[in-house]
Amino acid sequence: MNYSGWPALKGLKVQSAGTIPSPPGSTFGPRKQPSWEFVWIRSSTMRVTVNATKLSGGPGALFLIPPGVIDRYDASKREPMVASFLHFHLGVLPPGWPRASHWPLMRRLPEKNILFELFEQVLRFSPLDDRRFAPLVKPFVELMLRLYLAGNFELREAGWQAGLSPVTEEVIQWLRQSMEKRPDKKIHLTEMAREAAVSPQHLCRLFKKDLQIGPMECARLLRAESAGTLLERTHLSLKEIAVRCGFENPFHFSRVFKTVYGLAPQNYREGFQKGTLFRPGSVVFSRYRLQRILLNRQIDPVPTRSYRILAKRYSLKIK
Repeated sequence: MNYSGWPALKGLKVQSAGTIPSPPGSTFGPRKQPSWEFVWIRSSTMRVTVNATKLSGGPGALFLIPPGVIDRYDASKREPMVASFLHFHLGVLPPGWPRASHWPLMRRLPEKNILFELFEQVLRFSPLDDRRFAPLVKPFVELMLRLYLAGNFELREAGWQAGLSPVTEEVIQWLRQSMEKRPDKKIHLTEMAREAAVSPQHLCRLFKKDLQIGPMECARLLRAESAGTLLERTHLSLKEIAVRCGFENPFHFSRVFKTVYGLAPQNYREGFQKGTLFRPGSVVFSRYRLQRILLNRQIDPVPTRSYRILAKRYSLKIK
């Protein structure tokens, strides 16, 4: 379902939101539902009756109750229950949206689903009409509704790209954590292999298969990427960045950075600050191969300069 193509909801108004703890065996309703309502079961289980439809859900169940129905909520008799709610009005749905009568009453979602993260954020917008939060409430709730109705989406936790073998992904995560904790610590192939419980030879084969680069080359690129972020977002000196990212000295840092990005660190920083240079996606992942740096906001073909540190099909195009 292509929820992203639906027009914006002009009549959406958020009425109230909150969280209710209920003792074991408590009952709420029956009542006539005055608005649309998201109900998120956060602990224990609950039986929900919507007109003649009976549903049951535990942690991870998200109900979408339409206005005008008679609904009733019965908590488990064995343990207390916590549920969050969100009341909102939609007005007239614009053309292109699916018919509201076909919207599902409940979805069971993973605990860390993005819908619950959005729900949590809306609960923090208190009071909802606070001028600091008011401009954000409607877009958040509309996004929640779009994601709920789409239903067939899978969002990974923030991290590395799908499609990597478990061993490669585990080692890359370990590399990141190691560099954050001890950027000055030298990393060896045998150490990476030991962390993944495989031989160094097998680890090299997996990295070549997944990323077309070896583990040590990957570690070096991660350091360069971290340095690029610091060049963009801080005023640290090149010496300080070299230390933070685990390079031997500023000269070593500059040499590696220029090998990867085709520009000296200081030139890179100046271009970024002027808004004439943009760093593309990660140089580590083949699906985000570094194709070019855009100078002067132009996308015209420009001479190609191959990386020495990367596989030949990685290339940097600069003016």
